[in-house]
Amino acid sequence: MEKHQTKLIDGNFTPETAREMMQELLKQNINFYGIEKYKNQFHYGDDQQQFDQVINQLTQERQQLMQWLNNLGDKEQIKIHCNITMEKIA
Repeated sequence: MEKHQTKLIDGNFTPETAREMMQELLKQNINFYGIEKYKNQFHYGDDQQQFDQVINQLTQERQQLMQWLNNLGDKEQIKIHCNITMEKIA
């Protein structure tokens, strides 16, 4: 199989539920890159700027998303579609 798709999220949510779900997903992603940065620094001793860039980008995205969600009314609904596509490259 050269390609795989996973439907991670597909549904309607309140802003509060969406905020909780997205906060957790982004937190886990940021933590993952933080751990990878630490492991690479420990093993290779290199400056891991690429990890810092990804962490900063994810942190900014999280802030922007939380601001957007906070501006929505409690009675509103949000539709979220989140699919992950993985492709074999080598």
